[in-house]
Amino acid sequence: MEGNWGELNQDLLHLISKKLGTFSNLIRFRSVCKQWRIDVEPTDLPARLPWLLQPDPTLFSTDYRVFSVSSKTTSQIKLPINHREFGHMFHKAPSMGFLLVNSFKPKQFLLNPLTETKLHIPFPKGYHRTIYMGPNPNSNSRTIKEGIHLVVLKLEFEKNPINSIMFWQSNNDKITTFRIPLYSGPALPGYYKGKLFVTERLLKKTSVFDMETGAKMNVVIPNPGMHDTFDFFIEAMGDLLGVVLSYFCDGDLCMYKLKVYQLKHTDEFEECTWIELQGIGDRVLFLNTENQGFCLSTSDFKGFRGNCIYYLELVEERNKDAKSSFHRRVLRYNMEDGTKEELLNYVDLNATWFVPSLD
Repeated sequence: MEGNWGELNQDLLHLISKKLGTFSNLIRFRSVCKQWRIDVEPTDLPARLPWLLQPDPTLFSTDYRVFSVSSKTTSQIKLPINHREFGHMFHKAPSMGFLLVNSFKPKQFLLNPLTETKLHIPFPKGYHRTIYMGPNPNSNSRTIKEGIHLVVLKLEFEKNPINSIMFWQSNNDKITTFRIPLYSGPALPGYYKGKLFVTERLLKKTSVFDMETGAKMNVVIPNPGMHDTFDFFIEAMGDLLGVVLSYFCDGDLCMYKLKVYQLKHTDEFEECTWIELQGIGDRVLFLNTENQGFCLSTSDFKGFRGNCIYYLELVEERNKDAKSSFHRRVLRYNMEDGTKEELLNYVDLNATWFVPSLD
């Protein structure tokens, strides 16, 4: 074909874009030139199913691999961040397309790697671990127009360990900060309906804090079993789910076992209890590392199976010198029959689930 590719008819570009099938193919299509990026609008996008996003060590420092759960294929894209910056990210979806860039630079920011949109966050410098990043959990809207709620934990190492909880809202740029003393070692925090839930793992109980005041509520929720300690809190379509990802060995066979509990509570949380679920319906859970996870519904995202949990399993390999190396693999757990299926046998330790967006 002779002439300028950027001068292709706009209607023809729309027809082509609708035949591309996957979000990653469309991203590469829009990257050909500025005119194609303008003509192919986000309304042309196929379903934005989660990617497993990871740096590609075999290529340049801004090249990444994306694994699609719908097609079970891996493709390559370029992002405006290098591998070192990516390694310092801790994000939790549904994030409406944003990653939390938490480098050692003085400023942290939310970055949409596909549009290069940045939202700077006035957090103090330090290590921040994401508890929640997404839309207002009290709103029915799942769009960025309602603003992003970001709740992070900042570790402070003093004589008595203290957690600083910081809560930021993009629509008013307000930060609320309060502290939670830890008397019994590591804790798992979760954010749900304006409340912070903190499970002290050694005591196997969950305390509740009011996010507006930082005050501890007169509520203590015992863990559902002597041997079950929560590894994830996930806000899931109006419910709070606690996920137990236990690791056990039976002879030479070692594996993970998954349990899911739902918090049953009164309107003001005066009474709360955990109920084990035998299934999660049309919901799908995605478990990241760093005790992070998120939930999607097959009614909103067609093309993948409900009642399943996608997670990253740590794999240790030993060489001839008995030295260990580690990587992860992607597994899908079917809650209906308790079976699991391997989807990808080798991913980088820094791999993370990510819901792409061009909005």
